[in-house]
Amino acid sequence: MKKLLRDSLEKPIGFPPCLQMFVPGDQVVIAPEPFFAENPVLLTELVAYFLESDENRYDISILLLEPEAGLFTDVFQKSLPMKMTEKVKILRHNPSQPSCFAMFAVKEDDKPILANRFLVEADVILPVGHYRKTFGKEYYGIHTPLYPRFSDHETQKRFQIFESAKENQKMRQVLEKEMEDAAAKLGVCFTIQVCTDFHDKIVGIFAGEVSQVKEHLAKICQ
Repeated sequence: MKKLLRDSLEKPIGFPPCLQMFVPGDQVVIAPEPFFAENPVLLTELVAYFLESDENRYDISILLLEPEAGLFTDVFQKSLPMKMTEKVKILRHNPSQPSCFAMFAVKEDDKPILANRFLVEADVILPVGHYRKTFGKEYYGIHTPLYPRFSDHETQKRFQIFESAKENQKMRQVLEKEMEDAAAKLGVCFTIQVCTDFHDKIVGIFAGEVSQVKEHLAKICQ
């Protein structure tokens, strides 16, 4: 897996090598799906990749939901040297806590779009997703690592109907557009996505420009 990850970051789709996208001092927030909080090896390798290049170059944080953060932190700290882990902040998101949010845009109905304030304030957001061919519980497509995962409880609740809306194409299109707009307004144009087999073993890792990665994954997962 280490080689798969590093190859994808050094030769991303539609982008120069990943490290060339950042400048010293950038606030980099890694936003993973729950799959990676429960299986932290990939995030550990991702952090190591950045810090091995220049340990003082980036301000790296990993954003997790509150219930995920404790166990992940324990495993993470045991997996890397202290000189690396002490440079990484583990941020916690509580969808019911207003102080976690910042408004960064408005929807067409003039209602605010909220996201975790660390995402809104970040220089670089790195979503890390677990690609699936079909939508399902808590999986809404390529932007699942961001939105509504790191939004407010009300927004998350609205998206719970996403799977039941599969017979209602209009409703699904509305929700998909909301996700696309949120990602775009957060400035997200790069993503890291993994493919797994039926046993959740990682068999492929792809990084690059969002739409091109999405198109590539759609072809190979047919």
